Amino acid sequence: MNQFLAAATMALALFTGTAQAANIAVVDFARIIKNIPQSETVQKTLQAEFEPKMKELQALEKSMQEKQETARRNEALMTDTQKKELIRELEEMDASLKLKAKALQQDGQLRQREENKKILIVVQKAITEISQKEGYDLVVERQSTLFTKPELDISAKVIEHLSKK
Repeated sequence: MNQFLAAATMALALFTGTAQAANIAVVDFARIIKNIPQSETVQKTLQAEFEPKMKELQALEKSMQEKQETARRNEALMTDTQKKELIRELEEMDASLKLKAKALQQDGQLRQREENKKILIVVQKAITEISQKEGYDLVVERQSTLFTKPELDISAKVIEHLSKK
């Protein structure tokens, strides 16, 4: 047992010595992605791409609300058969609305993930370029650390680098 503790202590001492000699930097991916112009461009692109489908859903929802309102106003004048037909039609409209909304949500999430992957590749490339240029041995994501000195954070440099592109 003492040999194990001695070996563990020795390994820790060697690792600590190595870490102190290394030039380490930290990046905050969330901050970078939030503040780079590429993210805003992607959001605008996705919004434009999905706007027609959103308008279609809104029109369907409005049509359904109008039909419900008409049914409420005319309920006393309608026959049982007319009421049943209207209820069936409203249920079909509701099912269609839910199906289209779910499909739109899934498509939107898929496209968002695709675009996020592209942005992540660009960010990683920028981090690599800055790290090589400034001689960093190790770059760690901010959320994987418990404590970091603010001067080790190169997120601002990455944002500035990507803002120039």
